Amino acid sequence: MAKSRAKKKRDKLVREGLRNPEVGRGSWNGIHPVTKMTQTKKDYIQKIQYKYKKRNHTSYPGDYDSVFYWTIMSEPTV
Repeated sequence: MAKSRAKKKRDKLVREGLRNPEVGRGSWNGIHPVTKMTQTKKDYIQKIQYKYKKRNHTSYPGDYDSVFYWTIMSEPTV
């Protein structure tokens, strides 16, 4: 098979005594690309379902009670 241009440049750098770029490439840190599995549909649905479960942006438990109490007390009594 023919060599690519990048491979030829790397070989030339090694022949000239410079650093081989292949040595500096990172490792997979224990991840084996053959055994790594993608996310299933069930995992994806569970992730979306519980993504914002911890945060409640609507209101706090006592908000409506305090507003209702304030409007009743603020009415003028005759």
